[in-house]
Amino acid sequence: MFFGAVLFAAGAGTGQAQTNEELQAIRKEIEALKQTQQAILAELQALRQALATRQQVPAQPAAVSIAGAPSKGSRTAPLVLVEFSDYQ
Repeated sequence: MFFGAVLFAAGAGTGQAQTNEELQAIRKEIEALKQTQQAILAELQALRQALATRQQVPAQPAAVSIAGAPSKGSRTAPLVLVEFSDYQ
């Protein structure tokens, strides 16, 4: 009976040691994730600041010759040209 109690205590101690090791590993992993998250947030903040300070280039009117081309409407009507492109 005494021998069984010693084995039970030894087994519980081993489980506790393994649990402590697992907890330490989890804590290290969480700390690494926190550091990675902080790095990502710092980079995001830097990108936001770069975008906020970026100079906007105002639209510049351009003269386009349509001499000899068929057209309808006023020759002085404004035209807005929008470019959309997919970078894939």
